[in-house]
Amino acid sequence: GGLLRRAVRRCAGGGGGVPTIVDSATVRVVGVSTLKSDVINLAKGTASAAALVGTFAPSAYSAVWDTGGISFIRRRGNVPYMHEAAVSQALWQQLQQQIGELEARLAAIADLSDYPSCSAFCCGGPSLDAFKAVAALVKATRDVHVAAVNVQLAAFGVQLCFGGGNS
Repeated sequence: GGLLRRAVRRCAGGGGGVPTIVDSATVRVVGVSTLKSDVINLAKGTASAAALVGTFAPSAYSAVWDTGGISFIRRRGNVPYMHEAAVSQALWQQLQQQIGELEARLAAIADLSDYPSCSAFCCGGPSLDAFKAVAALVKATRDVHVAAVNVQLAAFGVQLCFGGGNS
């Protein structure tokens, strides 16, 4: 998935034990990816047509952040760059469309290799090598897209990042 941050903030890492990214005063979750569970973890060529085009779940546009929880400790506020109209609803939807199209390309790439068996993860071999090569291609393709989008977003003072436990 993707998230939008003030450009001065550092991008979050990805995967593993990294906690799920949530909306805040400086971070807006553009959407969540199910690429790993819906395509990468499957055998080569077995992802359904629906899975290949449906791994991105867009998040609703909201220019307000809310910590949630009990009302007397709940915090709310405006997301500055969204209230300053730097990130309009039209730009939000454009980003979501671009990310959705990217996710479909990444899913097609991810479906090119088998998810390695436990013994392959432990001992290596051709299936692990193929999986790592496909994973590297997925990451490189995603990183190039994010960099290109960030060139466009720099004028708005925000940047698109990828990461967190929901990646």
